[in-house]
Amino acid sequence: MKKFIGLMILALLIFSSPSFALRLLVTDDFEILDYGSNQWELAHISTTPKSGNSTRVVSDFIKRGVLPGIELGIEAPVYYDLPSANNGVGDAYVHAKFQILGSNAGGVSGRLDMKLANGSVNAGLGTGYQDYGLVLIGTKKEGNLLSHINIGYISVGVAAGAASANVFNLLLASEKTVNSFLSLYGETSWSNNSAVDLFSLSFGGKFYYLSNVLFNAIGTVGLNNNTENSAIIGMTLGF
Repeated sequence: MKKFIGLMILALLIFSSPSFALRLLVTDDFEILDYGSNQWELAHISTTPKSGNSTRVVSDFIKRGVLPGIELGIEAPVYYDLPSANNGVGDAYVHAKFQILGSNAGGVSGRLDMKLANGSVNAGLGTGYQDYGLVLIGTKKEGNLLSHINIGYISVGVAAGAASANVFNLLLASEKTVNSFLSLYGETSWSNNSAVDLFSLSFGGKFYYLSNVLFNAIGTVGLNNNTENSAIIGMTLGF
Protein backbone atom coordinates (compact mmCIF):
# COMPACT_ATOMS: atom_id res chain seq x y z
CA MET A 1 0.00 0.00 0.00
CA LYS A 2 2.86 2.40 0.88
CA LYS A 3 4.50 1.72 -2.50
CA PHE A 4 1.20 2.38 -4.33
CA ILE A 5 0.65 5.71 -2.56
CA GLY A 6 4.26 6.70 -3.16
CA LEU A 7 4.04 5.99 -6.88
CA MET A 8 0.75 7.89 -7.14
CA ILE A 9 2.22 10.94 -5.43
CA LEU A 10 5.30 10.81 -7.66
CA ALA A 11 3.12 10.67 -10.79
CA LEU A 12 1.06 13.62 -9.61
CA LEU A 13 4.16 15.72 -9.01
CA ILE A 14 5.74 14.90 -12.36
CA PHE A 15 2.68 15.95 -14.33
CA SER A 16 1.63 18.95 -12.21
CA SER A 17 1.59 22.12 -14.32
CA PRO A 18 -0.19 25.47 -13.96
CA SER A 19 -1.36 25.20 -17.57
CA PHE A 20 -3.87 22.54 -16.50
CA ALA A 21 -5.48 24.84 -13.88
CA LEU A 22 -9.16 24.84 -12.95
CA ARG A 23 -10.79 23.50 -9.75
CA LEU A 24 -10.71 23.54 -5.97
CA LEU A 25 -8.83 20.68 -4.37
CA VAL A 26 -11.51 18.15 -3.44
CA THR A 27 -9.28 16.03 -1.18
CA ASP A 28 -9.46 17.48 2.32
CA ASP A 29 -6.49 17.99 4.65
CA PHE A 30 -6.34 17.38 8.40
CA GLU A 31 -6.09 21.07 9.32
CA ILE A 32 -8.84 22.58 11.50
CA LEU A 33 -9.71 26.28 11.64
CA ASP A 34 -8.58 28.04 14.80
CA TYR A 35 -11.26 28.61 17.40
CA GLY A 36 -13.29 31.72 16.48
CA SER A 37 -11.90 32.06 12.94
CA ASN A 38 -13.93 31.81 9.73
CA GLN A 39 -13.35 30.80 6.13
CA TRP A 40 -15.45 31.44 3.03
CA GLU A 41 -14.96 29.54 -0.23
CA LEU A 42 -16.63 30.51 -3.49
CA ALA A 43 -16.21 28.35 -6.58
CA HIS A 44 -17.52 28.26 -10.15
CA ILE A 45 -17.90 24.70 -11.41
CA SER A 46 -18.52 23.61 -14.99
CA THR A 47 -19.04 19.89 -15.63
CA THR A 48 -19.21 18.15 -18.99
CA PRO A 49 -20.43 14.55 -19.12
CA LYS A 50 -19.21 12.10 -21.76
CA SER A 51 -22.65 12.49 -23.37
CA GLY A 52 -25.28 15.15 -22.76
CA ASN A 53 -25.23 18.81 -21.80
CA SER A 54 -22.89 20.71 -19.50
CA THR A 55 -23.94 21.93 -16.05
CA ARG A 56 -22.74 25.11 -14.36
CA VAL A 57 -22.99 25.86 -10.65
CA VAL A 58 -21.65 28.33 -8.11
CA SER A 59 -20.75 26.68 -4.80
CA ASP A 60 -20.84 28.79 -1.63
CA PHE A 61 -19.12 27.25 1.42
CA ILE A 62 -18.60 28.91 4.80
CA LYS A 63 -17.09 27.33 7.90
CA ARG A 64 -16.09 28.37 11.42
CA GLY A 65 -13.88 27.06 14.19
CA VAL A 66 -16.50 26.56 16.92
CA LEU A 67 -14.25 24.87 19.51
CA PRO A 68 -10.53 24.04 19.69
CA GLY A 69 -10.06 21.17 17.21
CA ILE A 70 -13.63 21.35 15.86
CA GLU A 71 -15.09 23.25 12.91
CA LEU A 72 -18.57 23.41 11.40
CA GLY A 73 -19.48 24.36 7.83
CA ILE A 74 -22.39 24.65 5.43
CA GLU A 75 -22.20 24.45 1.64
CA ALA A 76 -24.90 25.48 -0.83
CA PRO A 77 -24.71 24.99 -4.63
CA VAL A 78 -26.56 27.46 -6.88
CA TYR A 79 -27.32 26.11 -10.37
CA TYR A 80 -27.75 28.69 -13.14
CA ASP A 81 -27.30 26.77 -16.40
CA LEU A 82 -29.01 23.40 -16.07
CA PRO A 83 -30.08 21.61 -19.28
CA SER A 84 -33.65 21.67 -17.94
CA ALA A 85 -33.44 25.50 -17.52
CA ASN A 86 -34.64 25.03 -13.91
CA ASN A 87 -32.14 27.16 -12.00
CA GLY A 88 -31.89 27.68 -8.25
CA VAL A 89 -30.39 26.40 -5.00
CA GLY A 90 -29.59 22.69 -4.88
CA ASP A 91 -29.30 20.34 -1.91
CA ALA A 92 -27.08 21.91 0.78
CA TYR A 93 -24.42 20.13 2.83
CA VAL A 94 -23.54 20.42 6.52
CA HIS A 95 -20.02 19.42 7.62
CA ALA A 96 -18.52 18.82 11.06
CA LYS A 97 -14.76 18.25 11.17
CA PHE A 98 -12.69 17.25 14.20
CA GLN A 99 -8.99 16.67 14.75
CA ILE A 100 -7.90 13.26 16.05
CA LEU A 101 -4.09 13.60 15.96
CA GLY A 102 -1.87 16.48 14.96
CA SER A 103 1.76 17.59 14.89
CA ASN A 104 4.14 19.66 12.76
CA ALA A 105 4.65 16.57 10.57
CA GLY A 106 0.93 16.12 9.80
CA GLY A 107 -2.05 14.51 11.41
CA VAL A 108 -5.40 12.78 11.20
CA SER A 109 -8.91 14.25 11.30
CA GLY A 110 -12.44 13.00 10.81
CA ARG A 111 -15.37 14.66 9.06
CA LEU A 112 -19.10 14.02 9.31
CA ASP A 113 -21.20 15.12 6.32
CA MET A 114 -24.94 15.42 5.85
CA LYS A 115 -26.66 16.33 2.58
CA LEU A 116 -29.99 18.02 3.14
CA ALA A 117 -33.09 17.57 0.99
CA ASN A 118 -33.91 21.24 0.41
CA GLY A 119 -33.52 21.27 -3.40
CA SER A 120 -36.56 20.90 -5.62
CA VAL A 121 -36.84 17.37 -7.00
CA ASN A 122 -39.25 18.42 -9.76
CA ALA A 123 -36.80 21.10 -10.95
CA GLY A 124 -33.88 18.67 -10.89
CA LEU A 125 -32.14 20.58 -8.07
CA GLY A 126 -32.30 17.87 -5.41
CA THR A 127 -32.69 14.15 -4.77
CA GLY A 128 -35.49 14.32 -2.20
CA TYR A 129 -33.39 12.32 0.28
CA GLN A 130 -30.80 13.08 2.93
CA ASP A 131 -27.33 11.49 2.68
CA TYR A 132 -24.92 10.82 5.55
CA GLY A 133 -21.14 10.48 5.24
CA LEU A 134 -17.99 9.84 7.26
CA VAL A 135 -14.47 10.69 6.02
CA LEU A 136 -11.12 9.81 7.59
CA ILE A 137 -8.47 12.37 6.58
CA GLY A 138 -4.70 12.02 6.80
CA THR A 139 -1.95 14.53 5.93
CA LYS A 140 1.83 14.02 5.86
CA LYS A 141 4.27 16.95 5.67
CA GLU A 142 7.80 16.54 4.30
CA GLY A 143 9.59 19.82 3.61
CA ASN A 144 7.66 21.69 0.90
CA LEU A 145 5.55 18.63 0.06
CA LEU A 146 2.10 17.84 1.49
CA SER A 147 0.44 14.47 0.86
CA HIS A 148 -3.22 13.77 1.67
CA ILE A 149 -5.44 10.71 1.77
CA ASN A 150 -9.22 10.62 2.31
CA ILE A 151 -11.16 7.42 2.90
CA GLY A 152 -14.91 7.94 2.95
CA TYR A 153 -18.26 6.22 3.22
CA ILE A 154 -21.64 7.68 2.24
CA SER A 155 -25.04 6.25 3.12
CA VAL A 156 -27.17 7.51 0.23
CA GLY A 157 -30.77 8.34 1.02
CA VAL A 158 -32.64 5.79 -1.07
CA ALA A 159 -35.09 3.05 -0.22
CA ALA A 160 -33.75 0.61 2.39
CA GLY A 161 -31.85 -2.26 0.81
CA ALA A 162 -31.41 -0.51 -2.54
CA ALA A 163 -28.26 -1.47 -4.44
CA SER A 164 -26.87 2.06 -4.54
CA ALA A 165 -27.37 2.84 -0.84
CA ASN A 166 -23.67 2.55 0.02
CA VAL A 167 -20.86 4.55 -1.62
CA PHE A 168 -17.14 4.25 -0.87
CA ASN A 169 -14.61 6.95 -1.77
CA LEU A 170 -10.82 7.09 -1.96
CA LEU A 171 -8.97 10.34 -2.71
CA LEU A 172 -5.21 10.88 -2.95
CA ALA A 173 -3.57 14.27 -3.41
CA SER A 174 -0.16 15.91 -3.29
CA GLU A 175 0.76 19.60 -3.01
CA LYS A 176 4.20 21.05 -3.70
CA THR A 177 5.09 24.57 -2.64
CA VAL A 178 6.93 26.43 -5.42
CA ASN A 179 7.39 29.72 -3.54
CA SER A 180 5.56 31.88 -1.00
CA PHE A 181 2.88 32.75 -3.59
CA LEU A 182 2.34 29.52 -5.53
CA SER A 183 1.80 25.82 -4.98
CA LEU A 184 0.95 23.10 -7.50
CA TYR A 185 -1.05 19.98 -6.85
CA GLY A 186 -2.43 16.81 -8.32
CA GLU A 187 -5.27 14.61 -7.22
CA THR A 188 -6.94 11.32 -8.05
CA SER A 189 -10.43 10.32 -6.97
CA TRP A 190 -12.25 6.99 -6.99
CA SER A 191 -15.87 6.38 -5.95
CA ASN A 192 -17.72 3.08 -5.99
CA ASN A 193 -21.13 1.62 -5.36
CA SER A 194 -22.78 -1.50 -6.73
CA ALA A 195 -24.22 0.45 -9.67
CA VAL A 196 -21.31 2.53 -11.01
CA ASP A 197 -17.60 3.40 -10.60
CA LEU A 198 -16.29 6.97 -10.86
CA PHE A 199 -12.57 7.58 -11.47
CA SER A 200 -10.86 10.91 -12.19
CA LEU A 201 -7.48 12.66 -12.30
CA SER A 202 -6.95 16.36 -11.56
CA PHE A 203 -4.16 18.93 -11.76
CA GLY A 204 -4.05 22.53 -10.64
CA GLY A 205 -2.51 25.29 -8.58
CA LYS A 206 -3.03 27.72 -5.71
CA PHE A 207 -2.04 31.40 -5.75
CA TYR A 208 -1.72 33.18 -2.41
CA TYR A 209 -2.65 36.81 -3.05
CA LEU A 210 -2.64 37.99 0.58
CA SER A 211 -2.16 36.22 3.89
CA ASN A 212 -5.92 35.58 4.06
CA VAL A 213 -6.85 35.41 0.34
CA LEU A 214 -6.26 32.37 -1.87
CA PHE A 215 -7.15 31.79 -5.52
CA ASN A 216 -7.09 28.25 -6.87
CA ALA A 217 -8.05 26.44 -10.03
CA ILE A 218 -8.02 22.89 -11.31
CA GLY A 219 -9.08 20.77 -14.27
CA THR A 220 -10.44 17.25 -13.88
CA VAL A 221 -10.50 14.49 -16.48
CA GLY A 222 -12.90 11.58 -16.07
CA LEU A 223 -11.03 8.33 -16.67
CA ASN A 224 -14.08 6.23 -17.51
CA ASN A 225 -17.38 6.75 -19.30
CA ASN A 226 -19.29 7.33 -16.04
CA THR A 227 -17.11 10.21 -14.83
CA GLU A 228 -17.59 13.82 -15.92
CA ASN A 229 -14.86 16.23 -16.94
CA SER A 230 -14.90 19.45 -14.95
CA ALA A 231 -13.29 22.87 -14.68
CA ILE A 232 -13.41 24.89 -11.48
CA ILE A 233 -12.01 28.22 -10.37
CA GLY A 234 -12.34 29.40 -6.80
CA MET A 235 -11.44 31.88 -4.09
CA THR A 236 -10.92 31.33 -0.37
CA LEU A 237 -11.13 34.17 2.16
CA GLY A 238 -10.17 33.86 5.81
CA PHE A 239 -11.54 36.27 8.42
